[in-house]
Amino acid sequence: MTKGEKELNKVIEFMQECEQYLHSWCCTRNGKYLPVDTQNVRKVLMNIVANGSKNPIKEFKNGIEDGTIILGTFAFGLPSETKNLLYEKHCENVKKFEKKYKI
Repeated sequence: MTKGEKELNKVIEFMQECEQYLHSWCCTRNGKYLPVDTQNVRKVLMNIVANGSKNPIKEFKNGIEDGTIILGTFAFGLPSETKNLLYEKHCENVKKFEKKYKI
């Protein structure tokens, strides 16, 4: 594997981590579990990156907070226990990413 391929793999891995983080952040940002569509998170994030954002995570989060970015959610009922487990798992993902990247 060439140095360029290694660097590209690092970028891809980081983008996947960002996608997972932002998905988990969206699912838990209001203090309860909200089933957000992962595909929507990916599309919005890729669009922000493609438009040359210097800080795509911040831009994504700001867009969600101010309502300029609206993501689809899944409209299905889940038992409270399942929602609580998903909420905790997503919170764990957020904490790990923020600790790793010192956010």
